[in-house]
Amino acid sequence: MSIKLSSVVFPTRSGNCANVLELFKEHVNQVCLDWKQVQELITKIYEVVTLVPAENQICKWIETQEDEINQRMEIDEKYVPPPTFEEIQCMKQWLDIPKLNYLQFRACTSKLPKQFTLASVFMQFRQDSYGRINGLLWVDLIQLTSLQLQSHLLLIFSGNLVIERVRTHTYCHAMINLLCPEFHSSIEYAANPFTIEAISTIHRQYLQLDTDKDGMLSRQEMLSYGRKKAFANENGHATHELTKQFIDRVFDMSITYNDELDYKSFLDINIRLQDKTSKSSLQFFWRVLDMSEMGFIDSTVIDYFLKGIAEKVFLATEGHLDVQILRSELFDMIQPKNPFKITLDDLASSHAGQTFVRVLTDYEAYLKYERQAK
Repeated sequence: MSIKLSSVVFPTRSGNCANVLELFKEHVNQVCLDWKQVQELITKIYEVVTLVPAENQICKWIETQEDEINQRMEIDEKYVPPPTFEEIQCMKQWLDIPKLNYLQFRACTSKLPKQFTLASVFMQFRQDSYGRINGLLWVDLIQLTSLQLQSHLLLIFSGNLVIERVRTHTYCHAMINLLCPEFHSSIEYAANPFTIEAISTIHRQYLQLDTDKDGMLSRQEMLSYGRKKAFANENGHATHELTKQFIDRVFDMSITYNDELDYKSFLDINIRLQDKTSKSSLQFFWRVLDMSEMGFIDSTVIDYFLKGIAEKVFLATEGHLDVQILRSELFDMIQPKNPFKITLDDLASSHAGQTFVRVLTDYEAYLKYERQAK
């Protein structure tokens, strides 16, 4: 989607360049949506969507099936729902996705910038047999476009960014690749983090984590990160099982609202957890681990985080983790310059930093480490 900057007056010889940049900044802010506006748009979408008659019949059938299964579970504590119950839940989740026809799409556009409301935007999305698009994918496109424009502003107004680093960053290349039509049919397309499919998956992950449906994530809800169905890998297995110690530190570091994360904070954390190669991801984990902000971590800090891993080991096996042995293995893995302290530079130069930080904070990563060690 292209953004027209028709309201920006570019400088003449007698013009003031600083004023023009401020006008440009004001214009871009007007065509971007903030978090509150996005939530209002989502609310509006759910208000205007309607189910077709066939979907209404399916909803009634699902309610009947759920009532019957719930009644049997109340009567018989040993009753196990049939495999079809999971399929019913999937059908229910699919029906919960708001689908907009063109008239409903237009009904949601009264307060939106013009470039998001064009018919050409509607036609970019895949339509079902009733001519409807996935409303949440439309919202994701608006969010992504807003973030791209705001990033452009940041590049213009910040003197602290190194343009060469931005240009060579993998995420920059990922966005540029999507501009090439040929890329969409390539093998690499599926691994791109900015595809409609990838964005839709992240949105489903957030919705599944938000069990109380208040639009925010509590510490308890974030403990399920990686274990909901939307996170499952190709084998249907959980991707993460984060420890309470890690989640508590993440919340302490993040901007929260009544001690809950909003969607933007979730995206920031999610991108770090999924990124297992970049320096910025390692720096994120380092800020979590360096609780005293002394520039190093020692045995006391490592034992604190391994306590969370030990608790999960006991719950899964009723066995006890030998924390002292695992701590020694982690020190040997990094081989720090100071044998009693580990720094961020030690992690980066060891080429095992990502493994180290994830073994400390993620039970699934610990299990993977143990399998490889054997």
